[in-house]
Amino acid sequence: MKFTRQIPRRGIKKIWLFIALIGLISLQNGYSQEEGPLEPAVKDSTPPVEFIPFNEVLIAAGESRIRALRAAESLIGLESIARETRRNDSILMLVDSALSLAKQIEYPQKSERFLTNEKNYWQIANRYVGAQKKRLSELIRDLQDQRSTLEKDLRIWRNTQTLQDSSYAFGNTAEVIAATSSMLDSLSTVIQERSELLVLPLNRTIGTEVEIELLLEKIQQALQEKSSLVYTRTGPALLTTAFSASQDQQFPGRFKASMKSEWSALLFYLGQHKNAYALYLFFFLGILALFSWIRTRLKFLRANTLSYYQTTFTAVLRRPLSAGILFCLFLMVIFFPDRPPLLVDITILALLFPLMDLTLNLTPRNLHGYLWGFAALILLYLGTRLIPAESLLNRYALLVLGVAELVILYPLYRKPRLLKLHNQTLSRFVRFLIVFHFWAVLTGFAANFFGYTMFSQVALGSFSINALAGLLLFVAAIILIGGLQFFISSPYLDRFQVIHDYEEYLKGFTARAVITGVLLFWLDTVLRIFYLKDAVYTVLRNLFTRDLSLGSMSFSLGKIVLFIFIIWFSIILSRVVKIVLRSDVLDKLPLKKGVPRMVTAIAQTALITIGVLFAIRAIGMPMDQLTIIFSAFSVGIGFGLQNIFNNLVSGIILLFERPVQLGDTVEVGNLIGKVQSMGIRSSHIHTFDGAEVIVPNGQLISQEVVNWTLSDKTRRIEVISGVAYGSDVHLVRNLLLQVLQEHPEVLQTPAPLVLFNNMGESSLDFRLLFWTDRFEEWLRIRSDVIFAIHDILYANNISIPFPQRDLHLKSVDPSVFPNPKKNEPGDSP
Repeated sequence: MKFTRQIPRRGIKKIWLFIALIGLISLQNGYSQEEGPLEPAVKDSTPPVEFIPFNEVLIAAGESRIRALRAAESLIGLESIARETRRNDSILMLVDSALSLAKQIEYPQKSERFLTNEKNYWQIANRYVGAQKKRLSELIRDLQDQRSTLEKDLRIWRNTQTLQDSSYAFGNTAEVIAATSSMLDSLSTVIQERSELLVLPLNRTIGTEVEIELLLEKIQQALQEKSSLVYTRTGPALLTTAFSASQDQQFPGRFKASMKSEWSALLFYLGQHKNAYALYLFFFLGILALFSWIRTRLKFLRANTLSYYQTTFTAVLRRPLSAGILFCLFLMVIFFPDRPPLLVDITILALLFPLMDLTLNLTPRNLHGYLWGFAALILLYLGTRLIPAESLLNRYALLVLGVAELVILYPLYRKPRLLKLHNQTLSRFVRFLIVFHFWAVLTGFAANFFGYTMFSQVALGSFSINALAGLLLFVAAIILIGGLQFFISSPYLDRFQVIHDYEEYLKGFTARAVITGVLLFWLDTVLRIFYLKDAVYTVLRNLFTRDLSLGSMSFSLGKIVLFIFIIWFSIILSRVVKIVLRSDVLDKLPLKKGVPRMVTAIAQTALITIGVLFAIRAIGMPMDQLTIIFSAFSVGIGFGLQNIFNNLVSGIILLFERPVQLGDTVEVGNLIGKVQSMGIRSSHIHTFDGAEVIVPNGQLISQEVVNWTLSDKTRRIEVISGVAYGSDVHLVRNLLLQVLQEHPEVLQTPAPLVLFNNMGESSLDFRLLFWTDRFEEWLRIRSDVIFAIHDILYANNISIPFPQRDLHLKSVDPSVFPNPKKNEPGDSP
C-alpha cells in the first residue's frame, strides 16, 4: 500500500497495461510454437533491440562508467600525439628535402654504382617511412577499436533511454541513463578528435611513401636500362682525340665526387645496420670456436677410409683462423643484405687474405706463382671498380687488366695439365672455363677499342670475379662436404644402425647434394656477371608458366615438373622412412614376426599416397577428372585386369594376415624354397636349387601353402635304421638314444624317440624321431645323425645287414650247367 501511494494512478494503469501486453505477447508466442508445424511463423531478420532492464540500470551505469574511465586513462594523450606529430614531421622533413634533391638528378646518366647506392638509400628510407606509417595506423586503429566498443555500449544506453521515455520509468532512472549516455558520448567525441589529429600526419606519411616508391621505380628502371646497354656501343672509339681531351679535364672532379658519394653511402648503410653488428660478431666467434673444436676432434674419428673431401677438409682446418674468417665473410650477405658497392669491394679485399692462405696450403708449389698473380689481378680489378666508369682512365685501366689476365690465362690455356685435379670431370670443367675466359678477355679487349665500354667492363672483369667466386665456392664446398662426411663417420651417428649400413652412400649423397647447390649458386653468379639473370629467368618463367591445352584440360610445364618432383620426393622419403623404421626403430621393439614389415609397408604406402594427393593438388587437377579416371580404371579392372587386381588384393591380405613372411620356407605345389621378397603383386621364392621363382600373390592365398617356418623353425626328422637278426635290441635302442642325446643340434624337448619299428625280412628296423630348431640345416643334421649311428653300431660290433635271399633249385639242365669234374684242367668250361 505504501508503494502504490508513491506512484500516480495514471502510472499504475500504464504498468498494468504493460504487464498485460507482455502476457499477450507471451501467449501469442506459445501459440505460434504449438502451431509451428502447421503454420510456420515468419521470422524477422532484424536483430533484437538491446537494452538494460530498469532494475539493473544503476549497476550497469556503474560498470559502464568504470569502463569509460579506464578507456579514458588508456587513451593516447594530446602531448603524445603532439610528440608523434613532431617526430613524424622531422622524419618527413629530412625525407622531403632528400626527395627534392633526388628529383633533380638525371638517373639515366649516372653510373651503376651510383644507382645501386641510391637504391639502397631509398629502400632504407622507405622502410623508415613504412614503420612510421604502421605506428600511426596502429594508434588510429586502437582509438577506433575503443570508439567502436563505446559506440556499442552507447547504443544500448540510448535504446534504454528510448524505452524509459515511452514507459515512464520511476525514480531517478532517467537521470542516471541520461548522465551515462552523455558521458559515453563525450568520450566517443574525444576519441574521434584525437583520431583526426593522427590522420593528418598519417596522410602526409602515406604521400611521402608513395613518392619514395615512385623514385625507387625510376631508379630501378635506370638500372634496367644500364643492363640493357651492356651489349651495345655506348661510347666513341678509344683513340678519339676530342673525347680524350674532354674526359681528362673532368676526371679529378668526377673521381672526388664519386669517392665522396661512395663513402657517404657506406657510412649511412653501416649506421642503419647497427643491430646486426652484435649478431654477426657472435656468429663470427662461434664459427671460429667450432672450427677449432672440430680440428681437435678429428684425431678421434676413424681415419682408415678418408675421402678426398675429408682429407682436404683436414688440410683446411690446419689453419682454422683463415677458414673461419673466410666462411664468415662468405656468409656476410645473410647479415648485411643489399650492401653498397664500396662495402662489397672491402669484403672482396678482406676475403683475399684468408683465401690466399688456404689455397697456397692446398695447391702444389708449381701453381703458387699463378696464385700470387691472381691476387695481384684482384687488386687491379678492385682499382678499376673505383675509377668512374665514364672516365677515359677507366678504359685504359681495363686495358691493363686485360693484359694481366691474358698473361695468367695464356700458360693455362696452352698447358692444360697444369690444372689436373683429382676428378676428371672437374678438370674438364676447369679447362672449359679457362678456354671460355681466354676468348672472353680477348673479346673484351677488342670491344674496349671500338666503344663497347660496358661490355668491355663485363668481359674483362668476368675472369677475376668468376675465378674468385670459383675459389670461394670450392673452399666452401670442401668445408661443407668434409665436415658433413666427418660427422657421418663420427661416434655420434655411428650408434644408429642405418647410418652404419649406409655410410658410404650417405657420404656420396652429401657430396652430390652440396656440389649441386654450389653449381646452382655459381650459375646464378655467372648470370649476374654477364647481366643475363633477368633475361634467363624471364625465359624460364615463361617456359614453365605458359599454359598448354590438351582438349578441355590446360596445364603448364612447371606443373608437370612439380607433379613429377613431388611424387619422386615422396617415393624417396618413403624409402628413407622404411629404412629408418626397419633398421633403428622396429627391430628394437618386441613385435611379433611380420609386424615390422607390415608397419613399414603401411608407412611407405601412406607416404606415397599422400605425395600423389599433394601432387594432384599442386597442379590443380579437378576432382571430376579424377573421378573419370578412377571410373575408367574400375571398368578396366572389371574386364581385363581381374587377375592383376586379384593379385593386388591378395598382396594386401598377405600384408595384414601375415601367413607368409620374408625368410619363410614354403611349399607351394611342387615348389619349395625360401621367400626372398614380397611385393604388392607377386612374391619371389628362392628354391634350394638356386632358381628364382616369381609366384603371384593370388596363388599364395587361393592354394594350399605349406609354411615350414611360420611360427618357429623347428622340424621333426625321421631316420630308419636296421640291424642284423640276433643283435641285442635293447643295446641297439640305448646306443641310438645316445647318438641323439649327444648331438648338439638335436633338441631334447620334445625328447627324441627310438621305436622298434618292424622285424623285416633281413633286419630288425628301428625308427628314430627327433626335433631340431635349425630348419635350414635339417638335411645336414640328418646326415650327421646317420654317420653317428653307423659309427656307434660298428664300434659295438653290431652288424648292419643287407638284403639276402635263399634260392632252392629242384632240377638243373646238364647242358646249361655241366659237371666240372668231367672237364680236364686245360679245357674250357
